[in-house]
Amino acid sequence: MTRPQGRHPGAMPRQVTRSAGAPLRQRAVDRVVRIQELYAAGLHGSKMAQVLPCMRDEDGGPAVRATPARVIELSLERERIDRMTGDLLRWREVLDEVIATGDGRRAAGSPSPQPAA
Repeated sequence: MTRPQGRHPGAMPRQVTRSAGAPLRQRAVDRVVRIQELYAAGLHGSKMAQVLPCMRDEDGGPAVRATPARVIELSLERERIDRMTGDLLRWREVLDEVIATGDGRRAAGSPSPQPAA
């Protein structure tokens, strides 16, 4: 299957027609919000091109295009996000310990650290 240069499945339409302008603009806004959420979750462009056709723009819910193969790919992506979440939680625990240690020294009479300028 070929597609026009620079287009990805699920990408925003290039033009807004006069007759369908308002609904199409709202769908475009919904699509942009969905893309921002996916970027925030750590998805990159090629994964996003796989995921977007499987999602409804208006609410982010699943679309009927989620094939069994795509479900496997998305499950792997979810596992990657779960690992990242676990890593972030572990780092937060380490930071909490460092902060608590620093607070304990201040309570014992050490000077408070000055913020970097």
